[in-house]
Amino acid sequence: DSKRVLGLPGNPASALVCAHLFLQPLLTGAPLPLVKARLAAPLPANGPREQYMRAAISLTDGGVVMAHAAANQDSSLITPFIRSAGLIRRLPGTPGMETGQVVDCILIRAPRWTDQDGS
Repeated sequence: DSKRVLGLPGNPASALVCAHLFLQPLLTGAPLPLVKARLAAPLPANGPREQYMRAAISLTDGGVVMAHAAANQDSSLITPFIRSAGLIRRLPGTPGMETGQVVDCILIRAPRWTDQDGS
């Protein structure tokens, strides 16, 4: 039968991330919009699972796309989504990253293309 079922996690932030990663492409048939961005602050090493970190996306006066990872990535928090335009994709086992390193970001809404501090 042609019915599709998608189960979402119970934590609000996890459910929203999964909706963007799986439900949106399922409903629209469109690929996820990706951008390359430079980190606005260092990130610690990633563990054994793929991670999608909520992040504000901004554009510097020099035209550089910056990703500002939300300080608290707790899966029960919705507030970081209000401030985020993207999800930083981190592969399993990714080592710590320094400010300025390039990361892949999935856009979850149109960013504000003005210079900002990520708050």
